[in-house]
Amino acid sequence: MDLHALLPPQLQGSGEFSHARGIDSADNIVGWAADIHSGEARAVIWRPVPEPATFWEISVFVILSLRRGRSR
Repeated sequence: MDLHALLPPQLQGSGEFSHARGIDSADNIVGWAADIHSGEARAVIWRPVPEPATFWEISVFVILSLRRGRSR
């Protein structure tokens, strides 16, 4: 996956590049972005957002689990 494309527009210029370094305890991807021309570097966090389909699948699972627990 191209995480660079998910950066804000001001960090996507022709002289910009980014690098993911790890995943923190909250499942965020951490890394940095830099401007080749100015040498300026910034820390960045990519926060994953579940796809709508995944959200609905999880919601249905939770609802069915709750109903199954009540019927026992």
